[in-house]
Amino acid sequence: MATVRDWISGNAIALWGAALSTVLAVREIWRARSRIHFNVNRYRMFNQPVGVVLVTEDVADQGGDVMLVVNVYNRSRDPIHLEQVGLRVKTGGWLVFNQAVGMEQLPKKLEPSDGFTMATSAAKLAQTLKGGVAGADRIYGPFCKDGAGRIYKRRLKRKERDALKTVLEAAGAQAAG
Repeated sequence: MATVRDWISGNAIALWGAALSTVLAVREIWRARSRIHFNVNRYRMFNQPVGVVLVTEDVADQGGDVMLVVNVYNRSRDPIHLEQVGLRVKTGGWLVFNQAVGMEQLPKKLEPSDGFTMATSAAKLAQTLKGGVAGADRIYGPFCKDGAGRIYKRRLKRKERDALKTVLEAAGAQAAG
């Protein structure tokens, strides 16, 4: 009578092949998934003869227009056709920005390790959110949508929420002043 040990020793190559192919299939599925990374921050925009320049507020704390910027990075192995970039609202809505004048427009094909910057002015954002700094608490996080209709999203990090509040404060100061 054949035992399990006899069966395993007779089929060792088949078992090894099955295990190896399963591991390789899982690895390929894991590597092929789309990976989008976001960064939300405040910048100042300056119009220069060479084009639009965005500078972090750490470098330039005066001058230029205060902007909220959503950077989208493609960290997958395949290109992604970016159609929309914006912010998600906690009530389930979407804030889709109009790109600042002089900046690259959508739709855009993001190659692997490529990025896209979407910028909107503080004044337009404050006008849309209504409620000043408290409007930042209604934002859930950034999102983008590709040409196939897939939506990539995540929650705002604490640092990003603080940047959003600073942008709204700056818009309130510009409106008052």
